[in-house]
Amino acid sequence: MTDTNHASNDQEEKPATQFIGLSIWDIPTPVPVTLDTQMFYVLEGLRSGDPSLLADMIEAGRLDYAARFMTAEDNARLARALRKTQPKFFLSKKENRSHLEIERKRDARLLGLICFWYAQGFKTTSSRNQASAIEKAAESYSNNPIPGAYPKTAGSMKSHLWSEHLSGKTLVGDDAIAKIFTYFVEGLSKSTPSTEEATERFIWFGNHFLNRIPPPLPLPREHLETLDTLINGSDETCFSFRRMLVEERN
Repeated sequence: MTDTNHASNDQEEKPATQFIGLSIWDIPTPVPVTLDTQMFYVLEGLRSGDPSLLADMIEAGRLDYAARFMTAEDNARLARALRKTQPKFFLSKKENRSHLEIERKRDARLLGLICFWYAQGFKTTSSRNQASAIEKAAESYSNNPIPGAYPKTAGSMKSHLWSEHLSGKTLVGDDAIAKIFTYFVEGLSKSTPSTEEATERFIWFGNHFLNRIPPPLPLPREHLETLDTLINGSDETCFSFRRMLVEERN
């Protein structure tokens, strides 16, 4: 009697994932969901557009187990869900704030690089004979990205970052514009343009960036001195933008 009860208890304690002496890990994938009722409901949820049960398993560290039951179509469904999910849903509030701050820094650098290459004579739209300032900026950033801030393609920069900046949607503050100006002056000084070209490019910078902030904008003295040697300060539009810039005080 005791032996019978002991055998019965052993049978009850066996995991539901065992089948004819084999464990789930021994069975070729995809493992039939009939061998684990829980996985039946997990994958039914995924296949009907509700991955919450699968998310619970992943959070519990059981993705490797769940993957044994998933078909190629299930893998594709999960991949689509991940690609369409915004980063903020993956992160805690603290992580999301940190992520947004890193993205702002990346976008400010990208805008700065666009200005750098524009100041060197590259337009914001490409032509047959020349790449665009946006394309050059994307290439420059990809060679030296900010840790944690993935590079953007030129197409993404043009359709999102640059177009959003033009419509006033980007969060670029005074401090960021000061850094962007540094990129612009550096590009201008390296390109050795004529006074007329430098003046036109500075007016472009004023229309696209300086117009968006209340003056004055404090900037390093050396950058202002470099700018003044390159532009025509008597040009009315150029003069109005130059008046917005003041020497920063330490």
